[in-house]
Amino acid sequence: MDGLGLRKMGDVNKALIMKLAWSVHAASSKPWIVALKAKYLNSKFIWNSAPIASSSWAWKGILKVSPLLKQGCCFQISFGFKVRVWSDLWLPNVKLFSPSPRDSTAFVDVEFKVQELFIPGS
Repeated sequence: MDGLGLRKMGDVNKALIMKLAWSVHAASSKPWIVALKAKYLNSKFIWNSAPIASSSWAWKGILKVSPLLKQGCCFQISFGFKVRVWSDLWLPNVKLFSPSPRDSTAFVDVEFKVQELFIPGS
């Protein structure tokens, strides 16, 4: 806050845009979210999306704050079909929510999904 007790408008703007980004990430069924996802995401996660020249100012703002939003988020696993073991954030008790292999020189399949870790019938 400044001397008059007013909040810094840049911080307020960032917080409001992060709220929009969370609505997009949280799979909201609001019509404007559905429209943004259909136009820009093409069934990808917001973290893997990049702006294009014709993107709206709102979408560019959402993508600009998404790395900050990502720092405090991780996937909640249900079936694990889409979540990648080595590159997506999914373990809340592990630093940065993502595991790393013990042997850093080992070959790692970056597309290996959490679902493949499940034991059938368990």
